Amino acid sequence: MGTLYFLFELFCRSHSRVILCQRLNPKSVPRRRNDESGRYQEIYSDEEILSLLEGTRLSTSEVADQLDCHRTTAHDRLSELEDEEKVTSNQAGNTLIWETEDSA
Repeated sequence: MGTLYFLFELFCRSHSRVILCQRLNPKSVPRRRNDESGRYQEIYSDEEILSLLEGTRLSTSEVADQLDCHRTTAHDRLSELEDEEKVTSNQAGNTLIWETEDSA
């Protein structure tokens, strides 16, 4: 596992393609350095996404608009939460509608 991760990291650095690397690594979460502490923190935390869905149902695009991020980023984060059984999705035409497990 260590060798594979090293090669993955080496590939990312040599190609400078952060988006591609994030897609290759399903557990990567968009992160930003905190100006005060200098530590990295998640940009779109589980709590922030869950609070958006609390008591309501939103499409992937609506979540992306509220988070001010790309629809693909919102979908990836919502899918991770669905894998953890914190949210559920239902297909409505070509749109996924998301809600928290509590509201389902």
